[in-house]
Amino acid sequence: MSRAVLLLLSGHFQAAFRMHPLVYAVLPAGVWLFFGPEQTAGLRRFKKGIITVLVVLLLAVYAWRIYHHDPLLSIDPSLGRVLQWFYLN
Repeated sequence: MSRAVLLLLSGHFQAAFRMHPLVYAVLPAGVWLFFGPEQTAGLRRFKKGIITVLVVLLLAVYAWRIYHHDPLLSIDPSLGRVLQWFYLN
């Protein structure tokens, strides 16, 4: 998601969508959740609902990508020192 947000902020809209299709929902919702209006009981409940929906959608996209073998989720141990350490020990 962080790579998608960076691509979105740098103006690469299609690349951001390819990186993570929910970037257009999560970024504005995150800004609104953190910098939005004052807290009231009804608004707090609404924000919890928004967070719940976003988490479910994020998990659904992640599961779909795993099921369809998305190349963005592949792990190459030769690219990282921590993974090399785990594989070599």
